[in-house]
Amino acid sequence: MIILALDTATEILSVALRNEPDVEPHPLPPGRQSPPPRVYAATRDIGLKHSHVLMPLVAGLLTDADLRLDQVDLVACTRGPGSFTGLRIGMATAKGLAAAIASARGLTEPPLVSVSTLEVMAHAVPSDQSLVVPVIDGRKNRFYAAVFRRGVRLTTDLDLTAAEIMGIVAEIAAAGPPVSRARAVVTGPHAALFATRIDDPSMIVVDPASRRGHAEPLIPLALAAYQKLGPDVPGQGPVYVRESDAQLSRPQA
Repeated sequence: MIILALDTATEILSVALRNEPDVEPHPLPPGRQSPPPRVYAATRDIGLKHSHVLMPLVAGLLTDADLRLDQVDLVACTRGPGSFTGLRIGMATAKGLAAAIASARGLTEPPLVSVSTLEVMAHAVPSDQSLVVPVIDGRKNRFYAAVFRRGVRLTTDLDLTAAEIMGIVAEIAAAGPPVSRARAVVTGPHAALFATRIDDPSMIVVDPASRRGHAEPLIPLALAAYQKLGPDVPGQGPVYVRESDAQLSRPQA
């Protein structure tokens, strides 16, 4: 299955394309395995300039893989939380690409799946029993975050101060098995900033690859969601967690 994944939720823009080789029509000889899928990926840590960079990156990966857009089977994107502008650009682009694929291939539904940004970030971190806390700077001295253990979500999406998030982490760790009470792994593009906002940074480990692109780890999560639930419902949009400043400043009726 050929999957195109976009992550525009933060200032770190990433795109990945998984090209799975065609299955051979006859059984393989003993000891021979099918070649693994090849993943093409590109990441740009250049701030929120996604509208200028996203489509050229997509076009570049398709060229590198020698594929046309209508050969893509599934488009995936992160749906939030994250930057309001970044999420809108990513979702709109993904919907447009999926609609074009559906039209070219005569599909009844655009092949699009969106996945929680925080879930994708958590799954990008190798961990055993340690708690994993992906964080995104939500401004106003707050962070979007969630708590995971071994890929399992333990909280809803949070919009809290760093101290409040660490209070929740401490409660979950205290209630869990002893092996999980080691320092929590904090990841996401703003993990280092998060560490400066807590009283005791020794309580956490900052993921050394926290500013990685997340389009590639998005691919297996999107595929699993697509196989279980099918494509996104037509009205699915970004998940913001918090209202935008423009919404908050509107006069109340």
